[in-house]
Amino acid sequence: MSDQPKGPQVFRPVFGYEGLYEVSDLGNIRNTFTGKFLTPYPIFRNNSKYYFVSLYRKGKLKTTAVHRIVAKSFLGNIRDKEVNHIDRDTSNNKLSNLEWVTRQYNMEYSISKTYFLKSPEGEVVEIFNLEKFARDNLLDSSNLNKVFAGKRKHHKGWTTIHG
Repeated sequence: MSDQPKGPQVFRPVFGYEGLYEVSDLGNIRNTFTGKFLTPYPIFRNNSKYYFVSLYRKGKLKTTAVHRIVAKSFLGNIRDKEVNHIDRDTSNNKLSNLEWVTRQYNMEYSISKTYFLKSPEGEVVEIFNLEKFARDNLLDSSNLNKVFAGKRKHHKGWTTIHG
């Protein structure tokens, strides 16, 4: 998180705090009256560091995650959805890095990693979610994991790009 905003920014009112705070597409939040930028502070949740700010309205304090403020203000307030950091960097709260997703997708996204496999035809395929890829292609994910671990040479003709 940078101390000073950099580059041109587009500001919108903070959802639920219209007239009090504004948020930019770069994830910077400022007090509408003073023009001062709020300094986000980290809180660790689910083994990740997320950035929060304290917002005041009618004398009441609310601690809110910066990524949620950006998403609600620019992408709308979508109930029953979570905000995903596309690049997996929870300190990158730019609008371009955020998207509303289902809880299921967010959980799969958080534990997935990118794999590269060579198909039986020799084509290199990038795989984001190995479990889903195996399910969709009638493959066994545990056997594909063994291919990546070097415990198997192939699974149904699929190999690592080094194999």
